[in-house]
Amino acid sequence: MKPGPTSLLSRELTGLVRVMLLFDLLSGALRAHGALAQKDLLLELGLPAWLPGYLLAAGLVSALLSLFALVCTWRLGRLSLIALWAALTFSIGGYWAERLFLWAPEQSAGSPLFKLGLQALSLTAAGVYTYHIRKRRQPAHGPGN
Repeated sequence: MKPGPTSLLSRELTGLVRVMLLFDLLSGALRAHGALAQKDLLLELGLPAWLPGYLLAAGLVSALLSLFALVCTWRLGRLSLIALWAALTFSIGGYWAERLFLWAPEQSAGSPLFKLGLQALSLTAAGVYTYHIRKRRQPAHGPGN
């Protein structure tokens, strides 16, 4: 049987969400690796001693949340949506917390438009994905009694 347009859209949307989570996973893993590899340099530059540990922990948590959410996309339970939104919230919230509180003034003066656009696309994809997952779980004839 040939898949209908809804199932095709759902597969493409799930693929987009998986790619988004894969990028977050790789970003977190690279961040953790960079914190380990450049720990001495960060300390030589006079940055706080806790910063390499923070960068390592933030990278690992981001990578693990994204990995868990990625694995959960193959299971359509409620856990998949919770994992997706947890990974996305940590990624976006962590970026803005760092930008506002940890970046040097000359770093945060740049235009955040690209990152805002990317995050808006991520939120939109996650929102539409959530809608489709919830719609798929509803009975064909409405919620019923």
